[in-house]
Amino acid sequence: MLIVPSEICADNQGSMALATGNSTSDRTEHFRVKMKFVQEAVQKGRVSFKYVCSEENAADLFTKKLPGPRIVKLSDLIGLGYFFIFFSSYEASELLKLLRCFFFCC
Repeated sequence: MLIVPSEICADNQGSMALATGNSTSDRTEHFRVKMKFVQEAVQKGRVSFKYVCSEENAADLFTKKLPGPRIVKLSDLIGLGYFFIFFSSYEASELLKLLRCFFFCC
């Protein structure tokens, strides 16, 4: 059976180094069990990490307060570019609420 790893895009190189086992720190003791779980998933080929610069990180769409143009750019990255044609009269905060509802309430 072929296992295709899930790709996790991240903009934090330090966390990626910890997850892949390329770095250690005494300051990570409080989440060592979770980190070990992720490291094992990487070693078994179930998960892979890909660096994405902060400007291209689509997860920011759901985790940060962003200006309107950035919301449009990031929503294009995840295939929701046409979404804004229908909702162009909304404020950026209202659009973000609609997107969150679309992804997490459906």
